[in-house]
Amino acid sequence: MSGNELKPAHTEPVEVGAVHPTLTIEYFALFRSLAKKSEESLEFTDAEALASIPALYDSLRARYGFPLERASVHVAVNDAYVAWDRRLEPGDRVVFIPPVAGG
Repeated sequence: MSGNELKPAHTEPVEVGAVHPTLTIEYFALFRSLAKKSEESLEFTDAEALASIPALYDSLRARYGFPLERASVHVAVNDAYVAWDRRLEPGDRVVFIPPVAGG
């Protein structure tokens, strides 16, 4: 795993005193079905990966096979819609929202 990839929080032994920033990712609709979970915490060892919403989404797409391109997905951070270029901070809650169908 390279330094800018995501990994689930606390899946490997952690050095005593080592603290890595984490994000909480919530999954809805199609994304929940593909990820097979409603949320997860991810830790990052690379600050640039942590700060980039596009890098986060691309990593999740590769991990879970999300079929949607960024152009058709909305993103919310801490319960507010945001632009894809918003920087993430440790502790943020991120939701990628697929298109919804209705009638």
